[in-house]
Amino acid sequence: SIVLRRCAACLGASGIMLGAYGGHKLSGGALERWRTAVLYHLVHATAILGLSASIKKKKQNKALVASGSLLTIGTLCFSGSLYLKTLGMFPKGGFGLITPIGGMCMIAGWACAVF
Repeated sequence: SIVLRRCAACLGASGIMLGAYGGHKLSGGALERWRTAVLYHLVHATAILGLSASIKKKKQNKALVASGSLLTIGTLCFSGSLYLKTLGMFPKGGFGLITPIGGMCMIAGWACAVF
């Protein structure tokens, strides 16, 4: 899927940029949280890129499209919330569940890839 390939490319590029930022600007516990976010960010960008290639070969397998979509949403929620928390920009209130929801989306995405 061209959409997933573009998502993967954007995630990959932004993951490298954010990793470089954290490596130069952060230290201690903030750097550790940032590294966790970057790790999940880049691993899932790579997985999404692989899924986009598989979808092209298998003519829009719905489970693979769902997998790629869930991995993309999960990465944005999980890693994005960790970046915002580290920078002290995470909104107060009911947004605390964004990180685990992102994690659950990633788990569901991997599960969809089985089919």
